[in-house]
Amino acid sequence: MSFLCRSDREAASLVSKDWYESSLDPCLHTRTVIRLRASSATMTRLKGLAHRQSPHLNVSFVDGSAGSNWVMEEMGRHLGPHLRTLSLQGCDITEQMFMHMIQHCPNLRALDLSCCNALFMSGNFLKDVENKEIVSTTLGKLTVLKLNSLRYLSDVLFNRLMQCTPAVEELYLRGCNIAFEVEPSNKENMQAISLMTFSNIRAFLKGHASIIKVLDLSNTSVTSAALEELCSIPNLSLKGLILDRCVNLSDKGLVAVAKSDLPIKSLSFTQGDSITSVTIAALTENMTSLESLTFSGVRVLPDNITAGIFSKLPNLSALSASCPTLKSNGMISGLRSIKHSPLTKLDLSGTSINDDAISTLAESRPNLLELNLQSCQSISDYSVILISKAFPELRVLNLAWCSSITDFGILGLDKYAEKLQPKDNPHYTDRFTRSHSQMGFFTAPKFKEQIQNVSEKELMEAVLSRDFDGLGELRKLESLDLSNCTHLTDLSFRQGAGFPRLRNLQLAFCRNLTDEGFDAIARKNTSLEVLNISHCHIITITGLKALVTSLQRLSHLNLTRCSNLDDKSLAIISNNCGRLKSLNLSMCQKMTVTSIKNFRETMPTLQEVKLGHTGSYLAPLSQPEFF
Repeated sequence: MSFLCRSDREAASLVSKDWYESSLDPCLHTRTVIRLRASSATMTRLKGLAHRQSPHLNVSFVDGSAGSNWVMEEMGRHLGPHLRTLSLQGCDITEQMFMHMIQHCPNLRALDLSCCNALFMSGNFLKDVENKEIVSTTLGKLTVLKLNSLRYLSDVLFNRLMQCTPAVEELYLRGCNIAFEVEPSNKENMQAISLMTFSNIRAFLKGHASIIKVLDLSNTSVTSAALEELCSIPNLSLKGLILDRCVNLSDKGLVAVAKSDLPIKSLSFTQGDSITSVTIAALTENMTSLESLTFSGVRVLPDNITAGIFSKLPNLSALSASCPTLKSNGMISGLRSIKHSPLTKLDLSGTSINDDAISTLAESRPNLLELNLQSCQSISDYSVILISKAFPELRVLNLAWCSSITDFGILGLDKYAEKLQPKDNPHYTDRFTRSHSQMGFFTAPKFKEQIQNVSEKELMEAVLSRDFDGLGELRKLESLDLSNCTHLTDLSFRQGAGFPRLRNLQLAFCRNLTDEGFDAIARKNTSLEVLNISHCHIITITGLKALVTSLQRLSHLNLTRCSNLDDKSLAIISNNCGRLKSLNLSMCQKMTVTSIKNFRETMPTLQEVKLGHTGSYLAPLSQPEFF
């Protein structure tokens, strides 16, 4: 079964007992993550999971009871020998529970203790010499350690843990309370008992300069002075630095990083209020080996600096630049100065780019796998057609809130897909008879909108005579977001091609879709696992039945404010969605409390039911104990 994808293997395992046993081959589960509620794990379930030999385990809902103590030990006994990654994020575990489990996990390579505050609260974690020796033996090969949002982490506790994990290469301290004040030189080797200090982290980095590859200080009070000290550590081999939401950070610190000798390949600094284009300029001039760059919130981004991002970083394969000040002229200038763009992942959500920028991007021939253009208001049908033709390898495409996209772009009708023009030129944007601006709810757009009327006969002739399938050309697409593309109608899906590999489809606020459109979606995209049709208020029980009967792999369904659906809809979902894990019924006013509770009892696989503003008051429904 190795040639099948995960969902195909899951479907095949239901055919017969032999196929089911074949699907349990450990070689097929190297990327499978077991998510287990400690409060419900029984011996039978643990033994069954042990046969899969999955290397990844995510444990949740652990309390301080004696039963949880037993469960943690049994988890370690049955699942631990094969584990390579273990997440205990948010678990209320004690040191005793931790030791009972960790002693059975000799092959761990990644450990997540984020938000495990109870483990560190007493300050005695790993104080016992025997426990420390056991942890040192089992975690000696650990390379990834996540200690995010630990309220009680101190220098003493940090040093004890790091002494047991000498091979750690990736250290995550996101959201920890770290004191970044500059310490006197004679206090550098002092360990604080009640808080964590940057001087102690700096001392640790000095001792592990050749080992540490990734450091995450996001959502901390890290200062520019601290970054300058970090850059001055001799022989530091840091390749990844994450500094998201660091409000005290300024250009000075990031410029120091850019001009340092650190071999950084990946850099992220989002939502930094004091970061300006000075930092971006320093990065493009000095960090030419950068492979991944993520930033947002830069208030002013001149065209020449934007051009440098696309032209002066020859190895940049992943770029996320969600800045409204990023404009098309700079992007066009940068892309035209190179022969081939190395980009495979590009996120330009919320930027001011237009169709000309997408046209230039297509000409630079990047092998894009992921493209995010969410909330790029100047993107029109013309760009959608260019994307369909230029990026056949796309796996993820996000066009949410690109309100100018219509059926013409989805279907690839070049004849009607005009580029957005300046305000003095005519603009043909859709074939509909009214828009928000004409109804008086909002001010008119800057361009002069004109309505292009196309007869049904002419439109069908254009569809039948087209030479390519529009967005349907992206046959490898796995995730598509068209949320709030309000001009889309049933025609986009009725006449458009399907996506054989599509797993995730977001259609929230696509209010013009009717039962006919949903029927076409279900027939042409049978591999869908995640579907969001919230605020698609026209859908009725007929459209829902078409969806759930055809989409047998559906695991996540969002029906928020689908106001025509009633209690009968729940029966249809219950009879057809045997794999459903998450269901959102918020603001479905016609559904009653009794029906929802009865529905919940008939769905053993259901993990989550969201019920905000659903009829009268609803008591919280318990989630399943095991998944």
